[in-house]
Amino acid sequence: MSDKCPVCHKESTCEGSVQEPVRSVDELCDNIVGCKGVLPLRTKLWHDPLVQGWHMLARMAGLSCGKEVSNLILHSGKRPDVVLFQHIFNILIDVRTVAGADPRYCRAAALNPGHGAVWGAARKNEAWLSHTRPQGDTFIPICHELGGRLGAQATDLLGKICMSAGGSLSDRTAFKVYALQRLHAATFRGVAAMINARPIWRTGPGIFPRQAASPRGPAPQRPTISFSSHGCFVPHVVTNTTHMMAREAGHMELGRGCCPTAHLVLQSSPSEWWPRGAQPRRC
Repeated sequence: MSDKCPVCHKESTCEGSVQEPVRSVDELCDNIVGCKGVLPLRTKLWHDPLVQGWHMLARMAGLSCGKEVSNLILHSGKRPDVVLFQHIFNILIDVRTVAGADPRYCRAAALNPGHGAVWGAARKNEAWLSHTRPQGDTFIPICHELGGRLGAQATDLLGKICMSAGGSLSDRTAFKVYALQRLHAATFRGVAAMINARPIWRTGPGIFPRQAASPRGPAPQRPTISFSSHGCFVPHVVTNTTHMMAREAGHMELGRGCCPTAHLVLQSSPSEWWPRGAQPRRC
C-alpha cells in the first residue's frame, strides 16, 4: 500500500516514512500544507485568520491601522496585509505561513529551530524592500511556522504592540499572553482544517480508488466536571424552569460559588426545594 496526494497526485513508494527518507507524501497528511495546489485553501484557512488576528491586536492596542490597504506602494499594485499608520511614514506588515516539510529548507530547519521563519522572512524582504525603502516606509515580515513558532520580526512587533497597549507590567503581560493564544489558535485551527479538507488517499491492491483515506484514530473524549471532587452538593433535580420560577417568586437569590449550583441560597423552607436531609453547601 502507498499514499497519494488528492491534489497534486504525488504518490509514495513505501508504507511508512521511515523506509522512505525523501518521502513526498506523508501518512500524517503533512504534505498537504506544502502542496502548491492547496495554496488557495491555505490562504483562506490559515493565512487570512492570522492577518485578522494581527489587525485585531493592533486595534486593541489603540494603534491606527488598516488591513489590505491599496495605493500605498508607488508604481506597484502590492497591498500589505496590515498597515500601521504613522505621522509621516508607515509600517507595512505582510504575513507568510511556513510549512516545516518544505524541501527547500527542511534539512536546515531540522538542525536549527526557527530556520523556516528566517527563510520566509528573507523571501518577503526580497519582494518588498525594493518598494518600501525608496518611499521611506518600514517593512516587517511576519512568519508563522507550522508548529506555531513565530519569527524574530513577529516577536519584536508583538512586543511593541504590547508596549503601545499601555498599563502596568502585569497588564502588558496579560495582553501578550492573550495575543499569543489567539495567534497560536489561528495556526492550529487553520492547519487542522486544511488536513481535514484534503485527506490523502490510501492506494494499493484490494482498496477502492479514492475511497480509503489514512486512518486518524478515534476522537478524544470531552472532559467532564466531577462535582464530587470539588466537595459541592449537586441537587437531585434542578432545571432552568425551576430556577426561573423561584427567581420570579423571590424564593432564592444568587451568590458566588465554585459551581453553578453551590451558590444558591434559599430563603424558603429547604424541604420545598431539596431532598430530605440535604442542605445547600457553599464553597
